[in-house]
Amino acid sequence: MKYLITERQLKLIKEQDEILELDFDFFNNNWNILQKFLERRGNPPYIITGDLDLRNTKIESLGNLQSVDGDLYLTNTPLSKTTTEEEIRNQVEVEGEIVM
Repeated sequence: MKYLITERQLKLIKEQDEILELDFDFFNNNWNILQKFLERRGNPPYIITGDLDLRNTKIESLGNLQSVDGDLYLTNTPLSKTTTEEEIRNQVEVEGEIVM
């Protein structure tokens, strides 16, 4: 059996398998803007190139974050109060330090 799909459908299928590489600076270091962008893309898995500074935000989950190429700053967040550094490292590959 053959299935015919449009180029647009093929592009959507390929995008679903991709992991987005994003620079947090591109989103003005604003977690909410990044989340809106990801929601519009269907919340795909993503990688942050460089540091991810989430200090003093209301973040409770890292969602589909796969890795951070730099340091991850979580000081004074709900996530830092409910999760240990070891638990975060089991969920997300962080190449640098995790500051809680």
